[in-house]
Amino acid sequence: MKPAKRPDGVTIIAIIEFVFAAPFFLGALAIPLFAVPGLVMYTRSPMGVLAPLFGLAIGMLFSAAFGVLFVIAGVGMLNMRNWARIMTIVLAILMLPGFPVGTLLGVVALWYLFQDEVKVLFDQGSYTSTPMPGQED
Repeated sequence: MKPAKRPDGVTIIAIIEFVFAAPFFLGALAIPLFAVPGLVMYTRSPMGVLAPLFGLAIGMLFSAAFGVLFVIAGVGMLNMRNWARIMTIVLAILMLPGFPVGTLLGVVALWYLFQDEVKVLFDQGSYTSTPMPGQED
């Protein structure tokens, strides 16, 4: 039995996940580059810096963690892993409050990932990648 071809919709969702990871990584990098120097420069007391620094560190960790989650989900989607489908559903739900782009992409991803044909393909867990020109069977 020949494995199924990965649907283009799955590839598009994976690419969108990679694109969504980028701002999270950039945000995690921006905190130490921009927020911390400003905080240190304009805080009068050295002890007054600790609580805001702790908050910024937590924000940086959350931002980086979400970036990693989007990358992991994207890689799993490209490999047609059922856990990645579930992870993408959770991430799509979390994207819904991000009006208008997050809402639109979240709704489309949820609609697509709940299609019966897509669920069956992920349950099978096997696919063939789209052949490059000149690499036909």
